[in-house]
Parts: sequence; C-alpha cells; structure tokens
Amino acid sequence: MLLSMPSHRGQPIVLAPGAEVVVRFILGGAVFQFKTLYRESRHFPLPVWVVGPAYEVSKIQRRSYFRLETYLPVILHVEKEAEPEKSVPPIVDLNLQTKDISGGGLRVVSKTLFEPGTEVMVELTLPGKVKIPTKGRVVRSEPSAPDSRIHWVSIEFTFIEEHDRKKIVTFVFQKQLSQR
Repeated sequence: MLLSMPSHRGQPIVLAPGAEVVVRFILGGAVFQFKTLYRESRHFPLPVWVVGPAYEVSKIQRRSYFRLETYLPVILHVEKEAEPEKSVPPIVDLNLQTKDISGGGLRVVSKTLFEPGTEVMVELTLPGKVKIPTKGRVVRSEPSAPDSRIHWVSIEFTFIEEHDRKKIVTFVFQKQLSQR
C-alpha cells in the first residue's frame, strides 16, 4: 500500500523499516484508524511511504462528524405550536453563541433551559456572514456548572440542506488546519 509521505515543518518524515505506523482516515464522515508496518520511502514521481497490509482497523470516533469548539453567533426559535403538549412559550433567543459545532449539530450557550426533544429553528452564522438556516432537536440541556444560570444546549440537525452541511464541514476542517 502507498501512503502520501507526511512531513514536519516542510521536511519529509522517514522511518526505519519495520516501524509501526498508525494511520487515521475519514470515510463517510466517520473517523477510522489502522496500524501497518513501514517498509520504505519512494520520492518519484511523488513522495510516498510503502507500507504493509493494514491491521487492527477500528472506528475511533462515535460521531458522524468531527466536533470543533468554536464561538459563532446563533439564533434559536421555538414555535409554541411545535411543542403543544409542553407548556413551552414561544422563544426567540437572539444573542446566543455556539460552544461547539459539527456537520451533525451544535451546542449553544444559553440562559434558557430547553427541554430535550424540543424542536427548534436554528440560524447559524459562519464567518463571512454566511447564514445557515436549519431545523434541529434539543438532545441535551445541562447547566455549564453546578448552580449556574448558563446552560449548554446540544442540538442535532433534523433537517439541513446538504450544501449548507458542506459549508459547516468545510469551515470545521479549515479551522482544524489553521490550529495546527
């Protein structure tokens, strides 16, 4: 098997033959890893590692999308008719921020306690004033600390246009790269 040769500060990484290598990759939004043994390097036509067969293949992330801690503006809206069996008044929370975000949902910092199962309309704003409207469901709402009035509200997307999800995934990926 051939792997693109990794580098550190612009210099190719070369290992001793027989060294064990752990490889991580993304497939269908999930992160997997496997182990293999390094055999040799080749530099032409492209710098690659030649490695042996993969073993100990495993999924290393339970989520479908990588979650990134970041602060972005969010508006949440709960319509009264969306939850008629619960005495939830209409709520529009305008000055919220994400605590983290992924292609599958987000966690916001809120003074409002939302009940799990509450359906919400979400308007997320990415850098560059890119607005992403979506629908979601509260899966968890917990105080950020004991006796705190601030809650972390976890919301999974129940409806999002795929082109909007791709914008979020691209933002998360680019932010990861810039943090390295």
